Amino acid sequence: MNDKNAKPSKKANENRNAEYDEFDLRKFDLTRKYDEDFSPADGIAWRDHILLYFIAGLLGLFILWANLATLEEVSRGEGKVIPSSEIQVIQSLEGGIIESFPVKTGDRVEKGQVILHLRNEQFKSDLSASQQKYYGLLATVTRLQAEADDKPLEFPDEVTKLVLDSVKAERDTYDANLKQRKGQMAVLEQQREQRQQEVTELQRRIADISSVLGLAQEERQMVAPMVERGAANKMELLQLDRQIAQQRAELNGLRLALPRSQAAVKEADERINELKSGFRATAQRELAEKTIEMNTVRETMAAHKDRTERSEIRAPMDGIVKDIKISTVGGVARAGEPIMEIVP
Repeated sequence: MNDKNAKPSKKANENRNAEYDEFDLRKFDLTRKYDEDFSPADGIAWRDHILLYFIAGLLGLFILWANLATLEEVSRGEGKVIPSSEIQVIQSLEGGIIESFPVKTGDRVEKGQVILHLRNEQFKSDLSASQQKYYGLLATVTRLQAEADDKPLEFPDEVTKLVLDSVKAERDTYDANLKQRKGQMAVLEQQREQRQQEVTELQRRIADISSVLGLAQEERQMVAPMVERGAANKMELLQLDRQIAQQRAELNGLRLALPRSQAAVKEADERINELKSGFRATAQRELAEKTIEMNTVRETMAAHKDRTERSEIRAPMDGIVKDIKISTVGGVARAGEPIMEIVP
């Protein structure tokens, strides 16, 4: 058998396997430099490693940035996307029975729009009672103010329209009090007139007696010399003296009575002023009491009015109705319980 057909020896096969192993290791050795030893005979060209080195460069840059950059704060948490304004939860302060729903889920509403009606018969009844009481007291206060100021009675237009019965009753009371006061004033003024007439009479009589007394004294001065000469009777002189004495006594009595009569006139004036002041003081005292009561009722009326207005729940903002929790007409909305939501 010739050399061509001869089988390779065992040693030649081992040498060939060793060469193949060395080639395979060189092919997968990534740390080798692309030099003249890394030849195409190895099976991999150096251009095939550009992408690998580019990725390695990016990784190095990222590590460098991570070491040098400073983060102010890092936080982790779960969340959800919400509108720029908070979702408005619609509630009722007092609660009540639902009467109607003017809106439904998905409707767009404007600020101030009524979105829910609560049954408010009781609130309206309380408000009406408070209004009747308030305007009735206002009519009483108006009447007392007129009496205290001694002026004609004039009621405000709103009082005349709302509480006509109270206006009529107060006007009747005003007329009765005015009539009573005028009656008492007439009696006192009549008494004063009488006392004034007495003063006038006394002053007239004092003047008349003073004049007569003066004439009597002049007559005596004429008769006395004649009696001394014997030309006149002495009895005549004595009669003149007695007449002068009587007139003086009467004049003194009248002069003493005059101050008493003048004092009676002054007393009558004081009684008239006292009567006027008494009527005004009574009116002022009742006016103060009724004014306090009226102010209290006005505050109560304002509270009832506010409760009545709150029975109409209005949208606090523009938005879209969402998640109506109580949709049954006739259902009960409890105080503070969420009824619906509005998304801005």
